[in-house]
Amino acid sequence: MVMLDKLAEFGDAAAAAATAGTALVLPNQIDLGSTGLNFGNGEPIYFVCAVSTAIVAAGDGTLEVQLVSDDSASIATGILGTSVTYHVRSPLITTANNSTSNPAGKILYVGAVPYLAASGTAVGNAERYLGARLVAAAQNISSGNVDCYLTTDPAIYKAYANAI
Repeated sequence: MVMLDKLAEFGDAAAAAATAGTALVLPNQIDLGSTGLNFGNGEPIYFVCAVSTAIVAAGDGTLEVQLVSDDSASIATGILGTSVTYHVRSPLITTANNSTSNPAGKILYVGAVPYLAASGTAVGNAERYLGARLVAAAQNISSGNVDCYLTTDPAIYKAYANAI
């Protein structure tokens, strides 16, 4: 796992157990009002979320990974009418009641973070506190852990068969 630094990590083997219909906020947030607002030092920043311990749901459902900001360090957990600002939202990820659909080591999501320009104590269209959330739909996530962080080098490599 390549990271900017330890303070750019939203969750390190963070529990992914989530109740369907609510957002699970990962344990760490970044206070954008105190960072100096020099994200990436001119390089693109990527939001990465990977499975560290297999994710198991109560049944077939979906999971969404989100990078959000809020005006409070206790980022909102509601999914409807919530006050968070969305910066990155993953496509829906299928969940199941087995450990094979989202095993340890699987990358759930990698995506570029939109440019965040300095604007007082907030950053561009961001609110003061940046955090990551997992949203389970239809089924509870009963177990599993994730690593979610920011990086300038997502180091995603996939070998493909030679088609010669």
